[in-house]
Amino acid sequence: MWRSDSSKGFVLALVIYISVALAIAAWFWQRTPEPPVSNERTVPVTLAMFAPPPQPTPKPIPEPEPIPEPEPIPEPEPMPEPEPIPEPEPMQEPEPVPEPEPIPEPEPIPEPEPMPEPEPMPEPEPIPEPVAEQAATEAAAEPVIQEPQIEPEPMPLEPQISQAQIQAAEQRYLNELSSTLIRHAQDSYPRMAQRRGWQGQVIVSFTLLRDGRIIDIEITDSSGRKMLDDAAISIFIERMQQQFLPFPAEITRDRWTHSVPIEYKLR
Repeated sequence: MWRSDSSKGFVLALVIYISVALAIAAWFWQRTPEPPVSNERTVPVTLAMFAPPPQPTPKPIPEPEPIPEPEPIPEPEPMPEPEPIPEPEPMQEPEPVPEPEPIPEPEPIPEPEPMPEPEPMPEPEPIPEPVAEQAATEAAAEPVIQEPQIEPEPMPLEPQISQAQIQAAEQRYLNELSSTLIRHAQDSYPRMAQRRGWQGQVIVSFTLLRDGRIIDIEITDSSGRKMLDDAAISIFIERMQQQFLPFPAEITRDRWTHSVPIEYKLR
């Protein structure tokens, strides 16, 4: 509509302009003397001469091609179910520690045999009187110097320890060591291993000295889990500080090598 209104206004203004121009031209034509007749041909002025040139017809805008629909995305294949984790084989229970044998009563110490009575000293023969007087006079003249007698120190008696006493002392010592290792094994059980259900038994070899020091610590049979093996070694190094009880007097050996099982088992 705007385009048609503007066209009408343009035509109307053009008509008015042409009318005014014709009127001015007619006024000048009346005042101007007639020119000599020539062979020129007068061209009449028409409205078509002042009409605007024809506007080109706009080309139709082609319709956009339809966008093809996207192909459907294929559904992903279902993931295969994971294989079930095999349950760990049950650990064999350790053999029970044999109960210590009863300590035999010590054998009675035999009473010492009575010392034989000393034989009586023979009486001295009587000295003749002149010789006796002379000896008494010499004794009075020269003072007799007696050397002090040094009594020998009594030799310490070594205690008599029977084989039964030695075995009983060693058994008590081993029982104390076993209970200590069992307590430390429960305290050192790694929490991660418990959550994963790891169990096992570690055989540890070590040497005890007379003063209770622990040396030559090594694993002779692994549990198959490095975490459990490290925990077993940490019992002797970190928790016990490589020290245990000194040997009692009944244990006569200077060093003692052991191989003990450290068991980690879920309760």
